[in-house]
Amino acid sequence: MKKINSDIWIGTSNVKQDGIPFNYDSNGCEVYKYESSTWTPIVEDDAEINNGFGNIYNGGARSMANYPSTSSTLWVGTFKLKSYLLGYLNPLEEEDGCEVWMRIP
Repeated sequence: MKKINSDIWIGTSNVKQDGIPFNYDSNGCEVYKYESSTWTPIVEDDAEINNGFGNIYNGGARSMANYPSTSSTLWVGTFKLKSYLLGYLNPLEEEDGCEVWMRIP
């Protein structure tokens, strides 16, 4: 969660668990902005950018910052899990780690 000017930004973790750790029945993380009395989806299907920043393996919006601190530029750090956790191997998504996203107003 991050407050920038008078807006509040939140990011979600979207990893479903059905008795098996990290079962990917998810479309990836989401990000919302709260302005006065309204939540606006920024990262969600049919928003500015699709869930998971377009990658379902981006399971969570783990950190948020505005930098430079006097700007309204939002930085979001995601986390990803390897796609072979359940014996499922997608050769295009073998990487572990994170991604960093920037939104300039």
